[in-house]
Amino acid sequence: LLGIMAKEKLTFVSADTESEIYKVITENKLGISSDFGKIDQLEKQLSDYLANPQSFEVYKKNAYRYVQQFDRQHVLSNVLEQIAQIK
Repeated sequence: LLGIMAKEKLTFVSADTESEIYKVITENKLGISSDFGKIDQLEKQLSDYLANPQSFEVYKKNAYRYVQQFDRQHVLSNVLEQIAQIK
């Protein structure tokens, strides 16, 4: 999932509303999420996307920014900064 987000691709997630993936995607506006098993909801979301893909660009940009916190350079910089503070 992080790889997809890093490439600024739109994700559609069908998951239980209590699952972490559903919560993260929904709360951070990283993609489109529907409750697991609600095919009609997912179908509507896909239809909306196909009718107006430009309106979904914000999700791609949010996802890209979100995934940057897991980038190797960012993580290593934080680790080195924490080590420096210990000294």
